[in-house]
Amino acid sequence: MIKQILIIHILLNILAGFSAQAQFSTKNKRAIKYFTEAESHFVQAAFMEARFLLEKSIKADKNFFEAYLLLADCSISEGRLEEAKNNFLYVIEHDKGKIPEARYFFANMLYGNGEYKAALKYFTQIEENNTVRVDSLKLNTKIKSCKFAIAQLKKPLDIDFMNVGPEINTENSEYRPILPAKNNKLIYTALVKLKNYNPNYPDGQEDFFISHLDNNVWTDGFAMPRNINTYGNEGAHSLSSDGKTIFFTACNRKGGYGSCDLYTATLYYETVHNIKALPAPINSQAWDSQPSVSANGNMLFFSSSRKGGFGKKDIWYCTLSDDGRWSAPQNLGATVNSAGNESNPYIHHDSQTLYFAADNHIGMGGYDLYKCTIIGDSLTEPVNLGYPINTHKHETDFFVTTNGQVAYVASERDGGYGKLDIWQFNIPQHLRPNPMVFIEGTVFNSKTNKPVQAQVNLCNSIDHNCDIATRSDENGEFLRCFKSGSINSYRASRIGFFPTSGKINLHASDTSYSLTLRIPLKPIKPGAEWVLRNTHFETNSHKLKTDSYAELNQLVSFLKANPSVRAEISGHSDNTGSEKLNKQLSAERAKTVYSYLTKRGIGANRLEHKGYADTQPVADNHTEEGRALNRRTQLTIL
Repeated sequence: MIKQILIIHILLNILAGFSAQAQFSTKNKRAIKYFTEAESHFVQAAFMEARFLLEKSIKADKNFFEAYLLLADCSISEGRLEEAKNNFLYVIEHDKGKIPEARYFFANMLYGNGEYKAALKYFTQIEENNTVRVDSLKLNTKIKSCKFAIAQLKKPLDIDFMNVGPEINTENSEYRPILPAKNNKLIYTALVKLKNYNPNYPDGQEDFFISHLDNNVWTDGFAMPRNINTYGNEGAHSLSSDGKTIFFTACNRKGGYGSCDLYTATLYYETVHNIKALPAPINSQAWDSQPSVSANGNMLFFSSSRKGGFGKKDIWYCTLSDDGRWSAPQNLGATVNSAGNESNPYIHHDSQTLYFAADNHIGMGGYDLYKCTIIGDSLTEPVNLGYPINTHKHETDFFVTTNGQVAYVASERDGGYGKLDIWQFNIPQHLRPNPMVFIEGTVFNSKTNKPVQAQVNLCNSIDHNCDIATRSDENGEFLRCFKSGSINSYRASRIGFFPTSGKINLHASDTSYSLTLRIPLKPIKPGAEWVLRNTHFETNSHKLKTDSYAELNQLVSFLKANPSVRAEISGHSDNTGSEKLNKQLSAERAKTVYSYLTKRGIGANRLEHKGYADTQPVADNHTEEGRALNRRTQLTIL
């Protein structure tokens, strides 16, 4: 499911036409009989039996070239590349052009083994020989890929890979490293060997594991609970920014839609709750896997083999509406998707930078990792992450931390502990996502200092619309990630408390950084006051600025949610200017807010309005900071 093992099976590709017409390079019936039997064993991955029969077939006719090719395929599947080379070369040297496609697949094997110069030589020869039945676009991509790889090897990226250690990596395979925004724990997929052999899981079974970061050292990984880990395969997951929601893949579950489906669940410390499959048409009768959710939770990317794509497996996406429903999936388009396989999408916390794996773009071989950027409704051309991040082997699982500086990748590299290991490295600047602001907040009762579960909205600096609300947990905590400079204020609310709002002082930065908010909520009781800090007027005027509407609309919602509340809207000024003008302006501003509320359904009998000028200061009028605090509009519970 997660790690895809590719078998070339040359014969099924290049001899499809021959088999239909029984056109082999031999007429020896005994040789053909052994060959046909070997082919059946090969399809079932019984390579030893296939090899034995193919050797008998070649003994019956030493120039049965198709048998040599299938024997080469067996050798590749078993990792005997030198044997495969010898079998290919025998065909190429002796077939007198009867099977010209053999040269293409030999070149493909060389390319897949990282022998780019030799592969380029054969691909170029094939390009000049129009008798080879190979798609010209595929051939052109292979030639460009060889040239790309040769250039990459000459100028590799300066990267120092560090294995995350034996606490996580074992002699088996570990992959799909995913961290929440705090980067304090690692949830990954591990291939677990079964005590008793199961033909449905010959290499083992996939389960979720967790490791925690303790003093910059990863603790021993341990399996997640059995309600998410089953005796089937689970993996290919994604986490919400706060790490409390997991999207994951599970295969062949009761009540599923297809072979593999997408699920979601709630994480509470190390326990898992509310496991449920995502609805159709997100899940389909096809293979649906490898979800990645955006930081704001309103976009979901995944890989699927469903109909309507450009190739075998494509990347699709859907969006979350305000009513909590997911849209029908849409194909990400031909900029990313090709006639091959695209998989393992990972959308960074900036909600713009998308990393993915593909086997049909220009690259180093096998699956390579790529980066593209979402700009509005379009995508930039994918950029290969380059060598040595990509090699001639498969690189499919990729993750970048919130700050955009550290990447995790699963790959087979020298110095590892087993097969696929999880590694980390400092990602080069040109491959990093956009700078992010990591906002961690706590909502609390201003009177008791106890945590409050509340709705929190973070508002953007462009049109002052607020992002889809997040909610603080039982500890009053919440966490969100935003593009640097995109957020300028917050609103928090809960029934029984005054809503509160405030400014967020973000600064433009070339690097990501974190920000901590402490948001007090004041309980509702007579005499309690709510200062409308984000309600602004034109200079020396009672005309509202448009950036006031968000807070005033929140005030409308508050009063509708608490129909027993009666309140006074009061205007206040500092001590500069004439007393008469201050009295008049403060009264007019209070009345403007009063009118805004009554026009939106708040009964006039519930409201009073009055201007107090500078008679009720809350700060020292001798400083500009104090005067700014005294210039205010507020609501007082009657």
